[in-house]
Amino acid sequence: MEAGRLEIYPSEVDVSELVAQCIRLIRERAHQAGLRLVSRIEPDEFSLFVDRRLFKQILLNLLSNAVKFTEQGGHIAINALALPDGGCKLIVTDTGVGMSKEEIERAMTPFGQVDGVMTRRHQGTGLGLPLIAAFVDVHEGTLHIDSEKNVGTTVTIVLPDQMSKD
Repeated sequence: MEAGRLEIYPSEVDVSELVAQCIRLIRERAHQAGLRLVSRIEPDEFSLFVDRRLFKQILLNLLSNAVKFTEQGGHIAINALALPDGGCKLIVTDTGVGMSKEEIERAMTPFGQVDGVMTRRHQGTGLGLPLIAAFVDVHEGTLHIDSEKNVGTTVTIVLPDQMSKD
């Protein structure tokens, strides 16, 4: 499959195993930052036919952003839910700094960064959310960001199973 120049190579991915792997990769940073990291997979084990490397990158970018923009004592949760049509809903919630609607729009623009004390402290390329959006789009999925300043952010991604795709 191809979307623009980004090609995807779908394969069967064990969602619970991949989520656990991503949590292992980010757990130390979360612990050092004094954050509580929890996950829920429903059902306990299920598979999804997607591009494994892009799916992993989506998870890592979401978790990395949550760790980066959540203050000590904060909470990060990742939920992966199997959908009746074979797809998957990912929900990453944090109690971080949050963003206004305008800041979300800016953060979704390549190289666009939200201004603020926390973002200046954690400079990045400004490509995290645009890459997530591109990876979700190439899978014909959806991305929704719900955020409130000083309360936190919830990112919801729905990815269809690619088995039925060309």
